[in-house]
Amino acid sequence: MNMKKLYCVVLVFAFMICGTLAYSTSVSAAKIAEWKMDEGGGASVGDFSNSGKDGVRTGATWVDGVMGSALNFTGSDTYVTVPSSIAGLSSWSVKAWIKPGNSANDCYVYSEKTLSTNFYVKVTSQNELVVGTWNANRADNWDVISTASDKIIRNKWNYIVVTLEGAGMEAGSGTVKCYVNGILAGGGGLGSCQPYAITGAEGAVGEIMTVLLTRLDGGIGKTPGADFDNIYPWSEMKLCNVADDGEINAYIGNDDFKRDGSNGQVMVRIPKFYYKRTYDGSKQVFSVADGPASGYKLHPAFIRDGIEKPHVLVGAYEGWVDSNSTLCSVSGVYPTTSKTIGEFRTYAQKRGTGWNQIDVQSYSAIQILYLVEYANINSKAAIGVGKTSWNSIPTGLCDGIANGASGAVSQAVSYRGIENIWGNLKTYLEGINLQERAIYTADHDFASDTFTEPYTYTGLGVSGASGCVGIFRYSEKTDWLFVPECVSFCHAISDYKQAYGGNTVVNVGGNVNDATGMFAIGYNNGSSINYNTLGSRIAFIP
Repeated sequence: MNMKKLYCVVLVFAFMICGTLAYSTSVSAAKIAEWKMDEGGGASVGDFSNSGKDGVRTGATWVDGVMGSALNFTGSDTYVTVPSSIAGLSSWSVKAWIKPGNSANDCYVYSEKTLSTNFYVKVTSQNELVVGTWNANRADNWDVISTASDKIIRNKWNYIVVTLEGAGMEAGSGTVKCYVNGILAGGGGLGSCQPYAITGAEGAVGEIMTVLLTRLDGGIGKTPGADFDNIYPWSEMKLCNVADDGEINAYIGNDDFKRDGSNGQVMVRIPKFYYKRTYDGSKQVFSVADGPASGYKLHPAFIRDGIEKPHVLVGAYEGWVDSNSTLCSVSGVYPTTSKTIGEFRTYAQKRGTGWNQIDVQSYSAIQILYLVEYANINSKAAIGVGKTSWNSIPTGLCDGIANGASGAVSQAVSYRGIENIWGNLKTYLEGINLQERAIYTADHDFASDTFTEPYTYTGLGVSGASGCVGIFRYSEKTDWLFVPECVSFCHAISDYKQAYGGNTVVNVGGNVNDATGMFAIGYNNGSSINYNTLGSRIAFIP
């Protein structure tokens, strides 16, 4: 499930995956990830490559290392989980300090596994260094090389370097070399892991959009929920507690994870992914990939003012303003209403640098993830209608739904831990302003009634009509943006769109009369409006 686990050994100082093609004592290409594992405490294992691939420690204990601290792994229930790096690469190098103990068991230094990818570096009971790759498209799937025995010394520090150059799908197509303490210990031919995993769906577009989409690529034969729990990026959408400085204090399942705000705001981490959306006049295709596959672009949720981000964090709950006038995401409160978008912006930003309301880029990322997973534009039919009467409900009604799952409880709905993303209250979106129904967007420095830098015209606009959503407007320039448009009759989707003229802000989700849904949208309020049906949701951009 697009994770890497390090276990059964003490691993310290540097663990890097790089583009280097031959052994060197220094890194000669950009680092993909580097975990020094010298924090000495806490659950977080920092990535020092500036790639944002921080890890989460489970079970492993802090001990003394070669330099500073190290982590001691004593079995398969002690590991560090970090984002994917190997899949799709034909050349890479891995470097690590390890100190295997006396155990006769295999000791995994690094592993990465998805439904279509498997890769590992391990030390065997015979003290061999073994490298294996699994490719779903390869005839025999696995390709494995091993050094001779007794190349690794137990109870002593070993510096290992494994490099792969020019690997393709075929077994033995690349050259792998294994070094131990600066000496070539073995090598041979090795194939690559599965290329970038692509999952998609498409729907016909005529007078109206097809409600049920056709699954494509890795989505073929899959059903929403459990099948997608093992496909990136869904596999890494996780509930977590986030401190005001943006540090992730705990993930759901950790003993110190709390829903009441005592260990940080309750957020859902959405990891960086790539996307493609096309329209040929008869159908729209929506696809996501776990890496920069051909024709795919990094989703703009993960590029802010030109700087690439490893993830975005979105409030698990509708926003509540506490006694300190700070926007919160916690369970067991009634969400705050009757504030303008500017007031909510101030409450969110009061939490610190990086905090704001959810923005259109993050919301669009959630929309395409939902579409590809459920292959159904009608989110109410797929998951639940949501709260559709005027009196609002408290946060936390979906707390009993397992992490990563979606569903409905007591009129509340949840998509992968994000509660009431439609229904109950309409939610303001940052980063999108309309001037006479022409759409402008920005990915930073949010402000209302602004149509100059950083806001730019998308090439898209909306009609003044209000009604049931039936189509998505499309612009190649802004293909990531979902612009629902209504049709002249009640379509099976039944999400509702409203639009007025002048300068307007945007709200999403809908709240009454069964007009809710993932694609319900309002372009109908000015920035000075505050209603008891309008709320907010906090977000953090690293």
